[in-house]
This record gives sequence, structure tokens and C-alpha cells, in this order.
Amino acid sequence: MEGVKLAVKNFSDTWIKNLKPGGKRVDHHEGRGFYLRVQPTGKKAFYYIYRAGKIHTVKIGDYPAMKLAEARKRHNEMVEMRENGLDPSVEIQAERKGTFGELVKDYLKRHAAKNKERHRKENQRILDVDVLPFWENRSAGKIRRSDAVDLLNRVLDRGAHRQANKTLACVRKVFNYGLSNAWPGLEYNPCARMTPPGNERRVERVLTDKEILTFWKHFDESNTKKQIVDCLKFILATGLRMNEALFIEWKEIDDRWLTVPTERMKNNRPHRTYLNDVAMELLDDSLPMPFPFPSHVSGLAQALRRQFTNINKPLTIPKFTPKDLRRTAATNLGKLGYKNADIGKLLSHTDTSVTSVYNLHEYDELKQEMSEAWGKALQLILDNKEEEKLTS
Repeated sequence: MEGVKLAVKNFSDTWIKNLKPGGKRVDHHEGRGFYLRVQPTGKKAFYYIYRAGKIHTVKIGDYPAMKLAEARKRHNEMVEMRENGLDPSVEIQAERKGTFGELVKDYLKRHAAKNKERHRKENQRILDVDVLPFWENRSAGKIRRSDAVDLLNRVLDRGAHRQANKTLACVRKVFNYGLSNAWPGLEYNPCARMTPPGNERRVERVLTDKEILTFWKHFDESNTKKQIVDCLKFILATGLRMNEALFIEWKEIDDRWLTVPTERMKNNRPHRTYLNDVAMELLDDSLPMPFPFPSHVSGLAQALRRQFTNINKPLTIPKFTPKDLRRTAATNLGKLGYKNADIGKLLSHTDTSVTSVYNLHEYDELKQEMSEAWGKALQLILDNKEEEKLTS
């Protein structure tokens, strides 16, 4: 499409931001081959035009992902290449082999693919949303610590503190992968030893006995799909993680013992847990499918969130998540006198001690004892007999 060329003495951030598109493509030239192209769609990008035997045009970056100051800096680097007898288009092609975007592709293909599907997708989402729009075409070896700080500040500025911490962890892993695989031009990790910038609030929501009873009765009278309701209750009854409970299959249950396979476990180790009476009653073996709870993670969490805003019959207790149900089970085991180390075995928490490397005992008797104790305590709550004491 034929465009219009205009000369502008000095660009400014405000001028670029307020620049409106026209019916044709318009190139605004500032000088020394530096110009801003505005498409009829409103898309804006910085370019460098120069002569090296013939006319060459090199894209510097898209606006607003690349700010004016950064575009000018990059333009000056290209001008310096020309003054030293180098062709920026050739040099940039060589640089692109070592760009952060190419490093991410390699990381996702060769390293992240080994991770659980959920974690791989989460890493890719973080990179696509908060990192690649700013670093995709930059040489990985030229990214500095100050660049990482600027990147994380963008996330913090929108109030996403937890996301900022996740972004730091993800980017750090990508750079470590690049260093381990001798990525071109990469000599150090700019995110090494950086402190997580986000101020995450520690979540400590535990349901009281009265809230447990309200939650249970509310779902008995709601229109929510039965399998979703049963899975939420199952998490409370067993203390399992959402992912561990939601995708169980009948073949994983053998005489009240559930064995969650490695690929569904956070610590990459299979986990055996005993199903108490309350948990067993929630399993409906009449369904013609291999899953007791045929739903998905987002559907489970969304169904719970909707109960608090239901116009006709809202859940009238403070908001909580499926993870809070697991925390509630663990807290009640503590009330029953069990120690954190023992509760951790039922919850499948990772023991990082040296002894755990040698002690591979599954503690089945202890797990069964704790599961049955919590099942009896939960049943008392559901029977609304809070004044009764457990006698066994």
C-alpha cells in the first residue's frame, strides 16, 4: 500500500501516544533514517532506513511495547554499525539467532516440555503476556539487571504482586537454561539472586465448624452439577489438592486406598491415601466413565466462586477457595492432636531432610488413622453435634 511520508523535527512520547491513524499508512521521519510508521489500523512501529549498496529498511520495534527512548537507543546502535562499515540488517540477523524469543522457544521445546502440562502452560502464558512483548527480539546476552527490574515493575504497576514473583521465577529459569546450554552471547543470568518484588499476602482461610456445615448444606440445595459438588466435598474430606482429587480414576482406588500417580503429583512422587467413610460416600460408581468427578479445574473453581454471588441463594459465609478446604482439613487434624510432620505425610508434602532420601516407608497405618479420625470429626460437624466428643 502506498504511504505518505512526513518530516517531524522531534518525536515525543506524548505526541506518539496521541497520534491518530489516517486512511493511508504514514511514515513520520525524525532524521538520520529514524522514523515512526503508523498503519491505518492504528498500529505503530519504529524503523531505520539506510543505504548499504541499496536501500534497506530495518524494523526497530513495535510501539508501545518499545518506548521512544529505547527505540532511539537501538537506532543509535544501528547508526554506529553503519559508521563502522557494518550492515545492520546482516548484524541483526546474526543477533536474532541469540534473541530472548529464540531462547524461550528452545526452553519450552527442550526443557519445559518435560514439566507437567499445567506448569508448562503457566510458564508459556507468563512469557507471552509479560515478557516476550518487550524482550522477544532482544539479544538475550544484552538484557541487563536494570531491564529485569523495569520488566517486573510493569507487572507491579498493575497491582499484580504475585504475578510479578511468578514472572521473576519463570524468567530466571529461562536464563539458567540458556547458560547451561551455552546460548549465544549469554554470559550471566541478570535475574540471579534477585529478591521477589511482589508483596504476597499469606492466605490463612480456614472454615469453622459452622461454616463447614453451611457450605455442605448449601450445596445440597443448590443447582450446581452433582459431580462438582461432590469433588469439593471430597477435597475437604481427604485434604487432597484440587488437581489430585478432580482427575482420579476408578482404577486408582483399591479397597479404600487411593494411589495418585506421579504425573498428577506436585512433588513428582506417587501418593497413597486412605479414604474415610465421608469420602467413600461421595464416590458415585454408577457413572459410565472412568472418572468419579468428570469436570475440569477452572470449572470447579468457577462453580465455587459463583455461589458467593448467586442472586437467588448466595453462600452466606466469607469467600474461600478449594485450596482453603484442604487447609481446613489439615488444621482440623492439628486440632485432633496430630503433629505437622504427620499431617504432611497425609497431605503429601515434600520432606527435604537427608533422612527422607533413605526412609521410603509410606506410613500407611498412620495415614489411615488420621483419615479415619478426620472423617469421624467431619461427620460430627455435618450431623450438627458439635458438643459431642470423639471417643476413639
